[in-house]
Amino acid sequence: MINYSDAGLRFIRVWILLAIAIGLIVPTITFVIWFKYPEIRKIFGLYLLVLIIQIVTEQIVSIWLPSLVVIIGQRLKMLLVAALPQVLRRSLKDEH
Repeated sequence: MINYSDAGLRFIRVWILLAIAIGLIVPTITFVIWFKYPEIRKIFGLYLLVLIIQIVTEQIVSIWLPSLVVIIGQRLKMLLVAALPQVLRRSLKDEH
């Protein structure tokens, strides 16, 4: 076990809250708000699905192979995020 200072623990707690807010809450809100746009719904739906799969798999696999799943999940999220600007432009273009 790693012994962190009080400042280090506070930083980690704040970082975890930011990660939850940015990585889970904001995409979920966006998914709900833009639900009527099928392509955007697919992107954020897939993002949330990958995130849920990553979290569950990390909890299960980390017993034997710590941190392996995090790397795989990050790559999948990067692919989904890379496709988002094109989907947004197409959806907004179709709206007008």
